[in-house]
Amino acid sequence: MKDLLRHHVIKHKRPIKYLIAGGIAALVDLSLLYFFTDILGVWYLSSACLAFVVAFFVSFFLQKFWTFRDSNKEQMYKQMGAYLAVALTNFALNAALMYIFVDGFKIWYMLAQFVISGLIACQSYFVYNFFIFNRGSRSVNGKLKILIATGIYPPDIGGPSQYAKNLAEQLEDQGHQVEVLSYRLEKKLPIGIRHLLYFFRVIWNLNKVNFIIALDTFSVGVPAVLAAIIFNKRIIIRTGGDFLWESYVERSGNLVTLKQFYDIKPVLNLKEKIVFILSRYILQKSAAVVFSTVWQKEIFEKYYGLNSRRNYIIANYSAAEKSGGKTVRAKNFLWAGRPIKLKNLERLKQAFSQARTIRPELSLNIIQGLPYEELLKEIKRAYAVILPSLSEISPNFILDAISCGVPFIMTKESGYYEMFESIGVFMDPLDEEDIKKKILFLADDKNFLEYKNRVMNFSYRHTWSEIAGEFMNIYKNL
Repeated sequence: MKDLLRHHVIKHKRPIKYLIAGGIAALVDLSLLYFFTDILGVWYLSSACLAFVVAFFVSFFLQKFWTFRDSNKEQMYKQMGAYLAVALTNFALNAALMYIFVDGFKIWYMLAQFVISGLIACQSYFVYNFFIFNRGSRSVNGKLKILIATGIYPPDIGGPSQYAKNLAEQLEDQGHQVEVLSYRLEKKLPIGIRHLLYFFRVIWNLNKVNFIIALDTFSVGVPAVLAAIIFNKRIIIRTGGDFLWESYVERSGNLVTLKQFYDIKPVLNLKEKIVFILSRYILQKSAAVVFSTVWQKEIFEKYYGLNSRRNYIIANYSAAEKSGGKTVRAKNFLWAGRPIKLKNLERLKQAFSQARTIRPELSLNIIQGLPYEELLKEIKRAYAVILPSLSEISPNFILDAISCGVPFIMTKESGYYEMFESIGVFMDPLDEEDIKKKILFLADDKNFLEYKNRVMNFSYRHTWSEIAGEFMNIYKNL
């Protein structure tokens, strides 16, 4: 009861202390504004700038050590940076409103500053209390509040959508509180604008969050990392694919593999240069970076200058139990995915057309935008699946084929090449003749049965529970 009463008193004392501290800072601000303007004859906007700088430091130290009773000096410089970001925002708002009030509405500059200071004070208390000096983002009995930042989430279709859903469910099953923040209106907005909107949405959801998991490097990674830096939150980035390489291939039509792209360092346009700079910055500034394969990890460490001690491998989900296994008579090869250039679909069609001149019974089934459960049914009905992409980091399409006991052909430019070399057929994605040969190879009944058995006997297993546990272990080691 005493603790509850004490909490109640502190809760109501804090706004009063905030107003007193803010009043002192405001008094400093107004006094200096008057001194610079009326005594020294400085232009009122310049006076406002000078007074604001001095008042900033007065305000920060009073609010941190007195109002919010935050004596942690280890985080002081980070907090000061966040406080400065708020102050700069307030500064811009202050100057704009001063101009509107004084030059627009002809209000006396002292009265204008007094009104504006009151408005900004209300907004600032919310930010200081819940984000900058918030000491409530600590675990309770080892349970945490986690924010998952993702571009897509069910009912959206795609591997990242399923990843976000399953990871969130497993973390919740382990007792943690999880908030998933996915794109909404952002999907319809141009690049930059959607990042800005998402940035503010991340900030709005940061209250008492222990850490953030961002499920890509650019779309949600950039705004999430910037918000984490400003408000002193730890963030783990899971890389997924490579937005920069994908954008370059789609724009230029230059069909290069992921490794070739970074080796040759092609000429980038302005947008791609910005993407590279921002991606490098957020990868270097995040608390940890998670890759799904060693292959991608080594490429990114080399070309983005990453610290290997902050990089981790968390493999994708893979089920050991085989849900397929029935005999397939029709030799239909299945391709599924987005019809973008890096998927190498046109080269596959040409190679398949040539293969059919030798084996007319072959067919190619191309599927786009199918819900996950429906896609699994199509995989189970397929003779084999085929994925000739220029590069694939860790495609769930192949993992689903393995879980369904279906043989597969895929690009050797992948993080799965060494892992699945003994159970799958791999091709050179830049060699149309090689793609044709591998199709014909698996079309042979003897070869098909051999690789069918290899897939069926493959017992690798990595559960969502293990994946969630690995994320938590990374957080504990930060």
